[in-house]
Amino acid sequence: MSSGYGTSDAGAMAPVSAFAARTKQQAVDLEPLEDTESNPPDDLESVQYGDTDEFDEGMESEQEEETAIAIETDHLRKHVFSTWVPTSENLLDCEPDYVSIRLEHHEVVTFFGIYDISVRRGVISVYGAVLRPEQRSHRIYAPYTHALPALKCISRESAEITVRQLDQRKAEESETQHLSSLEPFSPLLGGLWNDQLDEEDENLQPPNGNHVQGINNYRSFRYIRNNHKDPLQRIFAPLRTSSWEDAIDKIVASGNSPITLICGPQNCGKNTFARVLTNVLLSKRSTRTASVDSNVVLYLDLDPSLPEYTPHGQISLMMLKDFNLGPSYCHPAMASDGSPNTLIRAHTVELDCHFNDVEHYEACAVNLLQTYHKMISSKWPEGVKKPSSFPLIINCPSSQIGSRNDATMILVEKLKTTHIVSLRKMSESHPSESSLDLFLKSFADKTPSVALLEVPFQPFIHRKIRTIPELRDVAMLSYFHSRQLPDGSFAWNTTPVTATKPYLLPYASEAEGAAFKGVAVLGDPFNMALLPLLLDVSLVSFVVIEDESLAKSIHVTTDPYHNVTFIASNNNYSTAADGTTVMPFDPSISRTVCIGFIRAIDKRNKQFHVLIPHFSVTELKYILPKENTFLVYGALKTPNWAILEDANAQKFFEKKLEDAKTREEFGGSSVVPLEERFVDDVVMLKNMLPKYPAATSTPYLDREMSDAFSFVPGAESEGVGGGEGEVQGSFEGGYESEDSIVKFMMDEEDVGKGSRDGKRKYEYEDGVGEGSRRRIEE
Repeated sequence: MSSGYGTSDAGAMAPVSAFAARTKQQAVDLEPLEDTESNPPDDLESVQYGDTDEFDEGMESEQEEETAIAIETDHLRKHVFSTWVPTSENLLDCEPDYVSIRLEHHEVVTFFGIYDISVRRGVISVYGAVLRPEQRSHRIYAPYTHALPALKCISRESAEITVRQLDQRKAEESETQHLSSLEPFSPLLGGLWNDQLDEEDENLQPPNGNHVQGINNYRSFRYIRNNHKDPLQRIFAPLRTSSWEDAIDKIVASGNSPITLICGPQNCGKNTFARVLTNVLLSKRSTRTASVDSNVVLYLDLDPSLPEYTPHGQISLMMLKDFNLGPSYCHPAMASDGSPNTLIRAHTVELDCHFNDVEHYEACAVNLLQTYHKMISSKWPEGVKKPSSFPLIINCPSSQIGSRNDATMILVEKLKTTHIVSLRKMSESHPSESSLDLFLKSFADKTPSVALLEVPFQPFIHRKIRTIPELRDVAMLSYFHSRQLPDGSFAWNTTPVTATKPYLLPYASEAEGAAFKGVAVLGDPFNMALLPLLLDVSLVSFVVIEDESLAKSIHVTTDPYHNVTFIASNNNYSTAADGTTVMPFDPSISRTVCIGFIRAIDKRNKQFHVLIPHFSVTELKYILPKENTFLVYGALKTPNWAILEDANAQKFFEKKLEDAKTREEFGGSSVVPLEERFVDDVVMLKNMLPKYPAATSTPYLDREMSDAFSFVPGAESEGVGGGEGEVQGSFEGGYESEDSIVKFMMDEEDVGKGSRDGKRKYEYEDGVGEGSRRRIEE
């Protein structure tokens, strides 16, 4: 995303922060009648999607691809998402914040957006999950980027459900549970939710239902019957999984602990298949009266490019107890304990390691599989109920047709799976026999204990609302703004990363109080004198070496110019004093804790200014300072999303203010009154714009975080955003922990009246150093 945001050309918006300027270059318990899959009824299946030859992935010309896109779009325009149509009998209640409806057997209804669903009677299936009457609700994320899941009644009698919008009130200052609140920070989040509607929606009201007029526009969700009436003219796609039923049935019926490996090329529905299978397995009951509360699914994610539960650049083992009802960026990471879905172990790898360093990638994958086997064979702690079964889902890295599949082929042989699911293009006239397809068939023929299940792609493979790199940026933005709540759901902080108080991590030698042993580098070797320059405004992984004796023996070198300690490398591999190879780190004795964002480097005080996701703070408290902790650089892409947050936010709110003024000049809108639609945005604009340029401004200080690190006043730091690695400016009244190396930053101006009076502005000076600033009092 190389937009013009943050540029200083004439007529364009100037940089809005030192940070941006410095980096701008870069039921009743009813028995279901059918399988636990959320499939449309037969009448929806009658819609024809044409010969699959029209979607052949081997197309060579742009013209052919444009033709395929046109065909897909035409099919989508004809698709019926909901067989449920509101009437005075089946629309039980319709209020501004919720809707209660009745679904008859096999009836389907689809909603777009974010919503909580609770079942009052009957049984509902969605995304493969079976939902029964219970007190808790389930949050469903159905954004424009992904196919929309349908709610289907699968009980003998009718079902009654309540669909409730998210509470728009902020749980805490600067925090909301609505992911769309992050839209100001990135255009990639624009238009994905039900939050930009400008016209009256007549879909969700009975024939005589005047009482529902004018309220659907303000909900976080929207009833979808077809693709004809979206105010933003978006073309939605349905989640179509009926062709996967047989494969899922075979896996579920095979036993208590099937090990299923899922592989296929990009954009084929591989992650979607894994989500649906996860939900089906979590919904499984051994008997009618058995509880599903103790059900677990182990999820081994071996795709570092776009993983499901962790940031990119990692492969991981997760233990899942809760349904997966949304895309990966809606649950950007999981804590290592205390939540329904738990991170067991993770390793940092390069994005292309399954091509470039197959040996290390294989070692990490095998270690995670060994961890799985230890879990199911070992005795669990007293008081913790051990599940009766441990089904394992393995998500292989996406492969391109005709590309190298060395890693996948090795994994198939190493991981001892019971089922292999291969998503491939099903076409009689143009069969896609890639090297991976041929290998899987040969392997299945030689291994009778393994069942090879070939399933078709998800339809509409050309509908790409966001590319994979863009989805990675969205997921990482969500990761650093998110906080996991006790019930496993997420809330998002609406403060930009430039205005978030960073932790200060000393990077000098251990004798000088360094927070970690050193920096390790993945990827191609380079001149290590450039390391500080590369670390500035970068993402790093916090990795712990579990063998402390080995960690102590690892030799580190100090850069004489910047005093950054790092592992001296020779062709990317280094050794300990005893000759043991330690880089890349042996996965059997190392693990990844979380990702950190080095926002700036304070050369004078020898400190990294690091942003750390909320759910990792507690664990980091116990691994820092430790000489067995390393920062790993090179596995993660440059955080362009962070570089542009300030500029994007200012442009977003300026446009909101301009739109509000335009509406006010023309008397507002009879459908969307100015005071109802824009007042919050205008107030937010007036309050936040003056503080966006100040990278030192103080956002919400989380009480749990403050208590965990025992922050006490009295520290002082030298500033932020300097040139050549030296931080310039001033931070006054900092916070420092007496028992931790982690320091917290606070600007005393925000402790008092703050910068909301609009009387301060910041001006950039050329020649002082990239991103340097001087304060001008008006």
